[in-house]
Amino acid sequence: MKKENFIFVSLFFAACTSIYAINDTLKTINYEEIVVTATKFQTKLQESSKIMTILNEKQIQQSIGKDIFQLLNEQLGITVSGANANPAKDKSIYLRGASNQYTLLLLDGIPIYDPSGVGGAFDLRLIPISQISRIEILYGSQSTLYGSDAIAGVINLISKKEGENPFNASANLTLGSYQSQKTNLAINGKRKAITYQLGFTRNSSDGFSEAEDLSGKYNYDKDGYKQNQIQLDLGLRPGNKLSIHPFFRYSTYQGTYDAGAFQDDTIANYQSILMNLGVSGKYIASKFEVHYNINRTQTNRIFEDAFGKYLYKGYNEMADLYSIYRINNQWQILTGYNYQRHQMIDENTNIKNPSFQINSLFTTLFYKRSKFFGEIGGRLNQHSVFGRNAVFSINPAYFIKKNIKVSTNYSTGFKAPTLNELYGQFGANSKLLPQKSESLDLGIQLNNAKNNYQANANLFSRKIDQIIIYGPKGYINLNKQKDLGFELSQRFQPDSKTTLKVYYTYVTGKVFTVNDQRDTNYFNLLRTPKHTIGFNINRQLNRQLYISVNIKSFGARNDLFFDLTTYETNSVKLKPYTLIDLYADYSFRSSKFKLFIDAKNLLNQSYTEIYGYSTMKFNFNLGLCLNY
Repeated sequence: MKKENFIFVSLFFAACTSIYAINDTLKTINYEEIVVTATKFQTKLQESSKIMTILNEKQIQQSIGKDIFQLLNEQLGITVSGANANPAKDKSIYLRGASNQYTLLLLDGIPIYDPSGVGGAFDLRLIPISQISRIEILYGSQSTLYGSDAIAGVINLISKKEGENPFNASANLTLGSYQSQKTNLAINGKRKAITYQLGFTRNSSDGFSEAEDLSGKYNYDKDGYKQNQIQLDLGLRPGNKLSIHPFFRYSTYQGTYDAGAFQDDTIANYQSILMNLGVSGKYIASKFEVHYNINRTQTNRIFEDAFGKYLYKGYNEMADLYSIYRINNQWQILTGYNYQRHQMIDENTNIKNPSFQINSLFTTLFYKRSKFFGEIGGRLNQHSVFGRNAVFSINPAYFIKKNIKVSTNYSTGFKAPTLNELYGQFGANSKLLPQKSESLDLGIQLNNAKNNYQANANLFSRKIDQIIIYGPKGYINLNKQKDLGFELSQRFQPDSKTTLKVYYTYVTGKVFTVNDQRDTNYFNLLRTPKHTIGFNINRQLNRQLYISVNIKSFGARNDLFFDLTTYETNSVKLKPYTLIDLYADYSFRSSKFKLFIDAKNLLNQSYTEIYGYSTMKFNFNLGLCLNY
């Protein structure tokens, strides 16, 4: 075993041993927590056969000094490329080694896309963390419930909703390194049959040079950003059974960027605009409930540099309708219909303003009895370009004993080429074939008798046929991609005021193709370490003071960069690194006023996330939160 690998595994098991050695005592872990992403309706976490990470409102509030990417970068199985780069730098989420395009992003349970983006990936910088109350991360293929793109997993961002009183108000103000400023104002309330939530966010930072200056002599300029976002959510209850929620979001994000790895640019700038509006709701009766969501998302992006101006504009329209029928105490069935229309506005493509539609029917049967529960489901997609395809999933789980749960998830997935890949201006290929996947997850979960300790071990494998990559002449299909890995995690609460978490992830992957009529394969996971280990401890020291320390180590990674001198793409290896972060807050006795500090990279480490691009040294944010 390589020295670096031995260190990673040794540290993990040392941490595990120290946690397990602590006596079972007071506090219990909340296994009765309700989740929605795993089944599209409310389910107890302990009764789900899916592998999940839950970030609740309190955890997000204690991460208000971060952005969404930095918070996700601290979670099991996730690496965010650029999470600690210049704040204005674009980011990419790698879930279990899979690139950005294979993780489906949901906003309040509904997929969000940018049809004009690479791989259709949505720019999550447009959603500020201050408007989010909860995040549910679902691991493994979820194409049966959520359709295309959910091959590696799903991340569901759940926005803030109404408060308990007729009028509630809150404000957050943050100041920090790189002249960063974050302001969030929100009001919400509930009165009889009407609820409301209105939030406004303004963030900005002067930043630092996006490109790394190796010599330190060129005095590269700073690359900053400004963001404004408004969110409105209304709730109407005409009766006890029916709810109607119209919503509206508008976000702008402006910034500057550099020419590439190690290459400064003093004039390049961009602007992104998001507009998302629609209506959602549900009807609940004694044995069934019906959910609906109709929405339209528009994204406009403008990039301008010395070579000209580039416009990217896309529309995504969606209707999602599904029902849950409780046959009896053991059986439930979910059936639904989903419609999606994606359009890219571009007059310079092979097909002007190209678009496609997807119509889907899906159903899942749920069973629960004594120690066994599980689900089996299927989805039929009708794609306007690629025709009909079907996916399915089988997810059984069983309690061997009261506190030992084993589960498995076998599922297939489907991802059609995006409009940008088929018809875009750069490297498009209208002959691309859809990507199809098979995924297998095996998991075991152990809880102790007092429910203050939990251990999880998960093994996963993923195969993607006809994988799409960007080759020397543009987008092409390769034969297949195979990824394999496992995750170990433990969580322990030795007393009512302390929580400890430790986790380890291993992932590897190869691409298989034919070269000169000979089969060949090679490791190809980019910017994803084979080994990551994380440790978190948080403690409520007294009624007012809370403190949390987070440590995460990233192993060596591979990266590619385009050399502007030789016009060749080269492979490089990035060194391992470890980040130590500290968060603390102090609440005044009224609990309506809180001061906090969020300090990152305490040891002032030098490290690289993306070859040729800068990362943050020691940095911090100071802030206050007001609640009325």
